[in-house]
Order: sequence, then C-alpha cells, then structure tokens
Amino acid sequence: SAAEQRRVHVMAAGAAGLLGWALFDLGEYSFTETSKKKGADGETVSETRPGAISYPPLEEALLQVARAKQPADVAKVLSAHRALNLGEDMRESVRETLRELKLPADTISDVAADTLAPHASPALAPVCAILGGLIGQEVIKVISGKDMPIDNFLALDCVSSAPNGGARVVRLAP
Repeated sequence: SAAEQRRVHVMAAGAAGLLGWALFDLGEYSFTETSKKKGADGETVSETRPGAISYPPLEEALLQVARAKQPADVAKVLSAHRALNLGEDMRESVRETLRELKLPADTISDVAADTLAPHASPALAPVCAILGGLIGQEVIKVISGKDMPIDNFLALDCVSSAPNGGARVVRLAP
C-alpha cells in the first residue's frame, strides 16, 4: 500500500450524524507501556516494558468490513457514513420518506435528491469533538511512543444503547 511504501502512519476518521469512526494504519509499531504497582514497602513502583503491534494495511482492514467479519455496529457506522457522505441510496431514502409522509412521489425529484445528497450528512459538533479528542490522544501516543494506540478501528455510536452504543474498538484484520 502507499502507506507502507512511504512508511507513514495513517489515521482516518469521519462522522455522520450521531455516528463516527476512526481507522488506524501504523504499520509495524513499537511502543512502551508503564504500569504502576505498590511495592512491599508501600511505595509506588513504575515498571516500563516494550510492546509492539502490527496493523493491517487500510485496504485489508476495509476488506474485512466488506466481508462482514466484524460486529454489526461497525458495518452500521461505516455504511451510514458512506451512504450519507457519498449520497448512495439517497433517491430511495427520499422516496421512502415521501411514502411515510403520504406525499406525492414527485414532491422531490431525483435531480433535487442528487443535489442535496452531498449536504445530507450533518457533522454534529459533539460527535466531532469526541472523535477529535480521541484522535488527538492517539496522535500523542504515536509521537511519544508511550502506550498502545487504538488497534485499529473505533466505532462511535451515540444512538444505540449499551452494549453496542458508545465507543467500541474493533480489530479489523484478516
């Protein structure tokens, strides 16, 4: 992949309404983890140990979504983002909404739906703030080499209740 050839770290993210995602490709990544324990004398003792993790290339990770080898919430977050941001199924969504509202099918034309599609995805400030904070934290981890970064996909669902709601880290790998 391009990221592997240039040996760069890739972090991608997006938001669609109350859903968000972040995907990481850090290649072969080394870090240190520090744990604190109480010693026999009651003093806090810090122990630092090395760690390493191998991230699959973005292309391989995204293929796992297409092959449905991940929890349903990941597919829901990504498909909503894709549909809203790329305007996929926008015509059908408009038709369905018109039927539900019992309005004539020609109330909104396909041309109007296609024109509105790129603007149908509100990036809500609270969702973007959560994603921005999480990604900022991961950037600091990568720069400092301290602690393990997210491995490798984060799904943020502010709509559903537990256990599928909230932020969930999922490894998308072959």
